[in-house]
Amino acid sequence: MRLTLAHSRDVRAFVASGKDDDTVSMMCRARLSRQVCEQSGVDPDTALQIRLIRVTLPTGETEVLATSLLDTEAFPAELFADLYHQRSKPSTRLRVIIQRDSIMRILPIISLSKILE
Repeated sequence: MRLTLAHSRDVRAFVASGKDDDTVSMMCRARLSRQVCEQSGVDPDTALQIRLIRVTLPTGETEVLATSLLDTEAFPAELFADLYHQRSKPSTRLRVIIQRDSIMRILPIISLSKILE
């Protein structure tokens, strides 16, 4: 899961540390987080072990990914970075398809309005 850089104190501390990969204990403090924990059968008052992974985008921006896959040997941070970068290609293609579809729906309306002028 992608987290904002200001998601929590733990994430801000991770970003400030300069580390690329770290495991932290996080509590479900926010109301929505507590709901998700409860719905998942997790006690929201129990600290969760979460692995944070820093991903640097081609633009130089930093993203932080959170995972429950704590085994750094079986799941190296580079694997997450590669998967994250691959994720943007289908997202971009989908965005283009949606935009093209929207344009195709608007064009007949524009054409009709020109005819009616």
